[in-house]
Amino acid sequence: LEGKGGNVCEPVACELYPQIHEALEWLDKFSPAHMTGTGACIFAAFDNADEAEKVAAQLPSTWRGFVARGMNSNPVTNALL
Repeated sequence: LEGKGGNVCEPVACELYPQIHEALEWLDKFSPAHMTGTGACIFAAFDNADEAEKVAAQLPSTWRGFVARGMNSNPVTNALL
């Protein structure tokens, strides 16, 4: 995903829903964070599942998240919120 475009909905979603902006900023401290579509999920790629699990363990208590393996041709582990 890096360097392959952006999400044109992100600025509008962040303006309308500050929680999306907050989640993007929080996750971006660990790895470049991205928003799916119109903001249903925030995610970031990690080199391995251990890194992703460590970040997931630090999620604010009011958020939900999980770690999943990507399904592209070069799978990476992703932390999803």
